[in-house]
Amino acid sequence: MPRIVYIATRYADAAHVETVIVPQLRAAGLGVVSSWHLPPHAPEDLSSMTAIDAIRAYGSNRAEVTAADVVLVIATDGARETFAEAEQAWHEGTPVVWVGRPHLSAMARAALGMWRLETDIGAAIAWMVGR
Repeated sequence: MPRIVYIATRYADAAHVETVIVPQLRAAGLGVVSSWHLPPHAPEDLSSMTAIDAIRAYGSNRAEVTAADVVLVIATDGARETFAEAEQAWHEGTPVVWVGRPHLSAMARAALGMWRLETDIGAAIAWMVGR
């Protein structure tokens, strides 16, 4: 049974995630549960969201993180919700693979053996497949 991955990164990278990262994960035999990156890709405009829209989007993301076997964090400048999703995964005991510059919590959790820090997507995928 393939591992199911939730991809967490900034919304501005949705098209890249959908056209580059998702195919790489699937080619490695991994499933993808996250849906926030599906087309259509438009700028994230939280100011135009209603409260109900925000609750639905937030709830959907949280449910998908819970359904994942592993959370792939792609830490880039401008990522915001990404870190909330990583924190949720940690609280739920879901492994997190962190690609990009780690912050203090990621470094500490990696040092304790709770999270995995990788330098690139290829290494992260190799770890997820081999796990």
